[in-house]
Amino acid sequence: MADNVYTKVLKQAADMEGSTQALAARLRVPENTLLRWMSGRAQMPIQAFLNAMEFVSAHEQQSAAQASDATDEKLTFNVGPMLARCMTCDSTEFRRADATKPLHYTRNLACRSCGTEVNYGRLVVELAKETSVHARARLAALKKREAERKARTTKTRTQS
Repeated sequence: MADNVYTKVLKQAADMEGSTQALAARLRVPENTLLRWMSGRAQMPIQAFLNAMEFVSAHEQQSAAQASDATDEKLTFNVGPMLARCMTCDSTEFRRADATKPLHYTRNLACRSCGTEVNYGRLVVELAKETSVHARARLAALKKREAERKARTTKTRTQS
């Protein structure tokens, strides 16, 4: 396959469109013709190149707009009333550190207030640990209240 600006744009357009067959339909040419252009075995008409380039540019602009929207995102993570917090400033709002990449546990988030980056997976693990500590404390308090109630009830019965 020849490696030039034409073939690179066509490959990118085919990847964006999902297949060479879909790109051929978009450009209104037989798939075999498109494949010859992509391999450099046939000269591509300038109008077909301009159409492919327009498609790639429009797709890139749309992706850039979506990435721009993602930088304004406000991500919060909670388990019941417990919220994940920034270790630096205690804020509860985050955004993806790299807005062009999807949210995965291996990626970083950035605090919307101070910009401190934290691994998303670690943030979730810390939230889970904090929730567990909070739940154990609530359970211990509940057991203590129950024991005190029983003690009062027993004392009242023995006095009667």
